Amino acid sequence: MGNVNDTLRALGLMDIFEDEKIEQDKIYFEFPLCLLSLEENFGEICNIIIAYSVLQYASEFTNISKYSELMKIGSKNFCIIFPANKSLTINRYHLSIDYAEEIEMKYGKDAMCRVGKRFLFDMLKRNEEILFRTYCAIQSKIGKKALVKKIYREELQVRVLGYKCRQMNFQENAIGFTISLNQIDYAIKKLTQKSMVAKITVNRCRTYYSTRICGKELRDKVYLFESNRRLKFLEHNMKLKF
Repeated sequence: MGNVNDTLRALGLMDIFEDEKIEQDKIYFEFPLCLLSLEENFGEICNIIIAYSVLQYASEFTNISKYSELMKIGSKNFCIIFPANKSLTINRYHLSIDYAEEIEMKYGKDAMCRVGKRFLFDMLKRNEEILFRTYCAIQSKIGKKALVKKIYREELQVRVLGYKCRQMNFQENAIGFTISLNQIDYAIKKLTQKSMVAKITVNRCRTYYSTRICGKELRDKVYLFESNRRLKFLEHNMKLKF
């Protein structure tokens, strides 16, 4: 069984800024949506997301103590990934674990986000917080398995804040932080221009999103959903009549 260093190399993170042969687009960070609701600046939230994603995966992969083995990582290699020292990174990791567990105890299993390494670092470099949050909101709603998902703007307005539902927003958003629908619409427009997100709106009220497919494939999927929806509606009306 490998140690943490082996895990980080397997993820492509140990040499993230040194090895040009690494397939950068295949490196992902996966984390609970609620981490976006932490009362921290964007840079610190990104550091917490990275700490959670890497160390959570490492601890599960190696089946080791989260404290003893992680502290053995060489500081030189560790700082290739994180600008901070080991202790600070591990503190961020445990903060994220504790917060996620607290949220899940109150509201059940949280939605998960999955973002590419290149995308996260690009958003952090450009300080594109709303763009990053909007992508996470869409991706968390679509999930791992679905190719396409119908999402309402009001759902996104809650999820960009790190809350999977309105109840969480109402109870946990003590400072009243909000992002307007106009800001979200603009972020979605930029994401579609970057080909990060594809969307189709039907009858001005139902919008389908995908982060995996686009073009004809997306149109075919949406057509199928809408056809099935229409069929169920007609079947329901027929039952009411007879």
